[in-house]
Amino acid sequence: MNILILSSPNDNAAGVVAYDIANSLSKTNNILFIGKHKPLEKYSFKIETLRENKIKRTLKKLNKKLNKKKTHQDYYFFDKNESKLVHKTNEFIEKTEKNNFKPDAILIIFYQNFFKARNIKELYNYYKAPVYMYMMDYAPLTGGCHYFWDCRGFEKECGKCPALYSQNPQDQSYYNLQEKKNAYNNIPIILICSSSIDQRIAGKSTLFKHKRIKTIHIPINSKIFKPTENKSELKRKFNVENKFVIFCGAGNLNEKRKGGKELIYTLNILFEIIKGNDFDPENIVILQAGGEDVLTDKIKFNTRFIGYLNGQKSLAEAFQSADLFISPSIQDAGPMMIYQATMCGLQFAAFNIRLAREMRDKYGIGLVSDVSNINELADKIFEYLTLDNKIKADQSEKIRNIALKSWSLNSFVYHFEKLNQNVTNVQ
Repeated sequence: MNILILSSPNDNAAGVVAYDIANSLSKTNNILFIGKHKPLEKYSFKIETLRENKIKRTLKKLNKKLNKKKTHQDYYFFDKNESKLVHKTNEFIEKTEKNNFKPDAILIIFYQNFFKARNIKELYNYYKAPVYMYMMDYAPLTGGCHYFWDCRGFEKECGKCPALYSQNPQDQSYYNLQEKKNAYNNIPIILICSSSIDQRIAGKSTLFKHKRIKTIHIPINSKIFKPTENKSELKRKFNVENKFVIFCGAGNLNEKRKGGKELIYTLNILFEIIKGNDFDPENIVILQAGGEDVLTDKIKFNTRFIGYLNGQKSLAEAFQSADLFISPSIQDAGPMMIYQATMCGLQFAAFNIRLAREMRDKYGIGLVSDVSNINELADKIFEYLTLDNKIKADQSEKIRNIALKSWSLNSFVYHFEKLNQNVTNVQ
């Protein structure tokens, strides 16, 4: 089968998942990957890049600066006008024809600042191949925002958009949603969500409530993210040897949705619980990754800031050196780091958003508490700290086995190919 994969980020950070998916699918299918950047690694499948010209890129940067104060940063309303194409559809078609490639299926993973709903419709009309869109965040459902918080405009017509500080029922978010609706109305576009909770959210949306929606977990490379026998060596590498290591990280924990404030409260409460139970907090160190150190001067534990980790191998080593992972996100479509932690067999603590709630309710793993109950999360972490090492090891093995079965690359390939076969048979 010929599968056309479209995705805009490079193969670093979260964007690497698109390349991992393509690599895995290429073992049994012919893949053409059209992206925005030249990859950092070598891959066995064919890759084409499609970039805007320099003048267009410069104008877009200027426009982004001008519009920054006009949009609320917590909603990530990046691409303001859905009707303005980044690339004409013929540019994508030319890349496929150059490779003599006629797709039997089109898989869209990340599309920010790369293509629009009209491109999707025109690609479908040209190839008549089913279109699969992976919902990596919530932009596929909305009139422009990537995270919607308490707003449910996407369940109706958008408008009065809080991301735009708007009270106008027919503002740009309204017109963006109409543009998407017109594009998707008569094409068989299938939405893939990373959790059943997101599937329920998508099922209430104006754009997808009458479309097919399927849950397939975001896949993680189990050959990189795995338990290690060299934990002591990795602890030395990160200068946290002979300590119980609690790992946390994000691109920027200062972003509201990443829960940096909640993390600080949780860790300081945990510190007092430990002291109050005659445990020595000096035996614990907080290993923090990301673009900025947000903990060292704000929590009572000893901390080790290791900066931004480039590449999957470095990130996997941080997980492997740890004894517990904390994900403090309060608004997220993942977070993907929970998938990565669990693939390493690492227990995690998190608030009950999206994926974390599913991990608890469906798979029985994770130390998960309500966002409004930070004390409960701190209590659960302390209880885990006091567990017998044999119990912790048994939990780790269980977590790794669940991850291998449910969000490995092999699992993704199986579920995607099964979904495509069902869709093709119906057509």
